[in-house]
Amino acid sequence: MKKFKYLALDRQFASGGREIGQKVAEKLGIPFHNQDILEISAKNLGVSLVQAQKAEETIASSVIYSLSLASNPSLYDNGVLPMADKVFFEEAKLIREFAEKEESCVVVGRCSDAILGNRPDCLKIFICSEMQPRINRSIEQYGLKSSEAEKMLRKNDRRRSSFYEFNTDKRWGYRENYHLVLNSNALGIDTCVDIIVNLM
Repeated sequence: MKKFKYLALDRQFASGGREIGQKVAEKLGIPFHNQDILEISAKNLGVSLVQAQKAEETIASSVIYSLSLASNPSLYDNGVLPMADKVFFEEAKLIREFAEKEESCVVVGRCSDAILGNRPDCLKIFICSEMQPRINRSIEQYGLKSSEAEKMLRKNDRRRSSFYEFNTDKRWGYRENYHLVLNSNALGIDTCVDIIVNLM
């Protein structure tokens, strides 16, 4: 049977993906990486967490992105690249380092399935759910009104989709990019956790 040591977990906003990833890591006793990727990247780049977060939500010019490192790798170090690209490259470097230095780990989001996609020991999972359960979950977590919650969900899905598709040239959430797509509402959080743990 194939042995998966790393989990690259992507998810729709408020689908419970982060919770599933945390529980998988806890059950397996392995590191969990999510927000720490952004925090370490900000520190390495010498910028504030707020600056890095804003950059992470920005899509830089595709012309700059495609030509910069291809024509001159030193651009990454000398400040020419936009902050959005710097943050993404730093995050990608960290994710690869986690896979090289740690025997096993869970990485949530940040195109980790594409970054680690060439590794046969990386399990790629996408977590989804219907809109209403996601609205309910976001209302519980953030105290929003129903109309605000749906707007925030759609905005965050668009942002994640744009970020993923720009940086990977793949369709976000598309089943062929993953080993498995799990509906957290239909299956339940704990069942999703058990399925992933058993696969790993």
